Amino acid sequence: MLKIQLVTPKLEDSDEIFNLVDRNRSELKHWLPWVRLMKSSADETNFLRNSLKDSTKLTFGIVINQNFVGMIDLHEIKSETAEVGYWLDKDSVGKGIGSSALKNLEELSTRDYKIRELKIILNMDNQKSMNVAKRNGYQFIEQNRQNLVFKKELEIF
Repeated sequence: MLKIQLVTPKLEDSDEIFNLVDRNRSELKHWLPWVRLMKSSADETNFLRNSLKDSTKLTFGIVINQNFVGMIDLHEIKSETAEVGYWLDKDSVGKGIGSSALKNLEELSTRDYKIRELKIILNMDNQKSMNVAKRNGYQFIEQNRQNLVFKKELEIF
């Protein structure tokens, strides 16, 4: 079984993360508009710097064997709610890594931030991301243009 960790990325991780984005650019650009703007390691550094300062966002690297295989975040964090975003390296798709990372994020959300509700907003054609949401108990609640919104109520222990 793979040991999946969520780690707060450091500015020194910018090169590795940018290279991962660049390697997956052709797939990610369909679902994530920011990919087109991410043209260099310096862009990734700026993104991380801004993310780390943003009090409505928590960004984590998905790490296996000390290597980044994707990213996951909480954004639009409000009192007890947040939205989730995630992406994986193409070689990590279909192995349960996205689901494991999402479960880890849910545990962290409830334990450390007392978040009770998470939403995943995804493009209606992104079947792989939709499968992750459904497999992890997220319920479809609405369609907003080309996006589908899924929601999950979390229990705080």
